[in-house]
Amino acid sequence: MKNKPSRQVQRARQASALSTPQRQRGAAAVFAGAAIAALVISMFLAINIGTLYYAQRDLQRQAVMAAIAGAEISSGCRNGGVPGGLTAVTTQVTTSLANNAGGSNGRTILLTGVNGAPAVQLGWVNNFSGQSVTDDSGNVKSVPADGLTHFLTLTKSEGDSHMNAVRVNLAEVMTSPFNNGLFPVAPVNLKASATARQQALGSFYLGTTILSLDSTTSPVLNPLLQGLLCGSTPSSACSGKIGLIVGSYSGLAGANISLGDLLGAATSANVGITDLSSLLSTDLTLPQWLGILGTTLSNTVDGTTGQVSNGVAGLVTGLAGVADTSGTTFSLGTILNTAGLDLNPAVSNIVGAVPFVDGLDLLAALGEAAQAGPIGPGGVPQVRPIALPVTLDIPGVADVSVYISIGSPAKFAVGPAGMTSAQTAEITLMVRIGAGAVLNSLLSTINGVLGILAPLAQITLLPPPLNIGIDVNVAPAVANLNQLICPSTGSGNPIARIGGTTAVTTVNVGPFTGAVTAIPTPLSPSNTYSWQLAHIVLNAGLLGSADTALNLGLTSASVGSTSYTLADVNQFILPPRGNPLTYTAYGAPSYPAATPTTENPQTVGSTLDLALNLNTTIQNKSCQGLLCVVGGVLDLVLGAVKTLLNLLLALVNGLVNSLIDPLLNLLGIQVGSATVTVDSAIVAPPVIVTTILPGLPGS
Repeated sequence: MKNKPSRQVQRARQASALSTPQRQRGAAAVFAGAAIAALVISMFLAINIGTLYYAQRDLQRQAVMAAIAGAEISSGCRNGGVPGGLTAVTTQVTTSLANNAGGSNGRTILLTGVNGAPAVQLGWVNNFSGQSVTDDSGNVKSVPADGLTHFLTLTKSEGDSHMNAVRVNLAEVMTSPFNNGLFPVAPVNLKASATARQQALGSFYLGTTILSLDSTTSPVLNPLLQGLLCGSTPSSACSGKIGLIVGSYSGLAGANISLGDLLGAATSANVGITDLSSLLSTDLTLPQWLGILGTTLSNTVDGTTGQVSNGVAGLVTGLAGVADTSGTTFSLGTILNTAGLDLNPAVSNIVGAVPFVDGLDLLAALGEAAQAGPIGPGGVPQVRPIALPVTLDIPGVADVSVYISIGSPAKFAVGPAGMTSAQTAEITLMVRIGAGAVLNSLLSTINGVLGILAPLAQITLLPPPLNIGIDVNVAPAVANLNQLICPSTGSGNPIARIGGTTAVTTVNVGPFTGAVTAIPTPLSPSNTYSWQLAHIVLNAGLLGSADTALNLGLTSASVGSTSYTLADVNQFILPPRGNPLTYTAYGAPSYPAATPTTENPQTVGSTLDLALNLNTTIQNKSCQGLLCVVGGVLDLVLGAVKTLLNLLLALVNGLVNSLIDPLLNLLGIQVGSATVTVDSAIVAPPVIVTTILPGLPGS
């Protein structure tokens, strides 16, 4: 009998059978199938992820394009120069999405907002870390000091003057292209946000200049500048510097000064000014500002003649060492409307390079700011009169003193349409006239004659000396940048549209006490137009009674404001400079004149002479009995006084009318009219400032 194979042999035979070629091919097929399935799944997953990536990128692209389109409407660049509100911006965003959507099947872009924020928002973005803003409702909002740009919604959803940015928030439901296949994928919610802003800015100023006349035609110019720049007790050194500056005023007028020029000089002066924001907000004394102006002039060029004279720069620098040392401090923002400088850094830099004022106007404005009365109780500026040694005295007949009180200085403007304005100075011209010795002696004689009637009468006598005070109060004229239309294919130049109101003038007239040369106090409006000089009441019992008065009255008209609109200013020098583009207007100081020359500068309205007419009147209040005859005698006496006073008042009226308009014009104020000069226009491209989703850190 044959022996059976052992178990080890049987197992070996079974293993040999399993390793046949057929069995090996089957195992490989199983592994290959599994690998192919994994590969297909990986491919589907990669395609799905890639689709989501490109969809997200496209959604972000559309948010960016929509935000830029909205910013162009919000800034007014593509809205006829008028900043657009939320409705207009939303329409533009919707149009942008319709024109730029490159979607495919299964994609739905939703204008429903993101993370609780609306789809389209108008708001404010900061320029620097930790910045705050006070909106038109008076609410203060701040951003963290984290070095990031943040978008803030303001209390007013539309129309707040601080709005400077548009944020667009988009959502999209994205389904997988394989959703109906073997490997279904749930829809994915995509989100994108973009915040953009654009600035179109205008630079302009209002009024003439305090130095528009040289010393040969304006005898009060030198003392006026002394009062503004040298303080209440000018030193001989300061007065001498002023005389030299007035003598070379044309060189100062040729200096076109920018904020960048001033910033460079201020930085080198080591007074704590390091950037544009601190330049506008730092309070310095007048000597410090004059020192900065002198350094600025040494590095400034004008539009036609090149470098400004170093001699003029040296004179201003020297003035800084002897100017008003009262210690009053003020910021450059006091004389510059800074609403339009709430800008992104790129635009702020180009604004800093744009000339906004010439050296003459800036010198005067610095002096006005230094002499402006401090704010007192109730927010009312306190009066700080500047004496003008106007030589109009007539010995023995009249003594005249004239003072200027600055309520607020002139302001220049750089900024966007709808929120930028310039204004002339707010001033009070104070004229104090006292009757001279000859007239006062005659009044004393008349009073003695009237005194004979004292036993029968109650007499208020003419009070020598006779002092007449006149205050001309001038509220500033205002110019507003209503529209700034950006260049387009139809017009290669921007178009500036400016309107505003002329100066408002009122007059107070009344008696004052004290010496004519004493620093005056403001006259009360309650004394205006008429006050009593003499009052005689006779009462003789059965003989009757008489009541007669002599009044001094003012026949005058206050000049109210008149609204105006300038013709379009669209002549700008090409090619523009810089990036963003800066257009300098023809007719700007030291640049070629516009054609016609009436386009820039423009004067609107008609200059009104503020004519004052002081006169006396006899008022017979009552007369009874025989004293009516005496009353007639009193009329004769008072008539003689009236004739005498009218001679004085004719002199007074002539003096006042010859003073008011010239002095107002020297201060850049034209009663009943306004002169506006457009300097430049700046058109910046719209830029994206952040793409962080709302509600996330840093948004």
